Amino acid sequence: MILEAEIKSGGEWACQSIDDALQSFNGHDMRCPNCHGRVFAHKPYSNGTPAHFEHQTAHHGCLLSGYHFSGVAKPHPDALR
Repeated sequence: MILEAEIKSGGEWACQSIDDALQSFNGHDMRCPNCHGRVFAHKPYSNGTPAHFEHQTAHHGCLLSGYHFSGVAKPHPDALR
């Protein structure tokens, strides 16, 4: 589960927690700190799932993809720069 992401603000990427992202960075570009693929922030679910970031498009080359990870790390094909 991704709990921190890089968020572009003022032209620079900076690591932010999921709580900060949900409170202060709505509408900003957000990317995975590992593969740099676009992520979006989820609020906590009523079923008990905590707030977290999720890749917009699944990427099997990201170490943070959990069970989707193929075992070979590589940048996201649509990485944000």
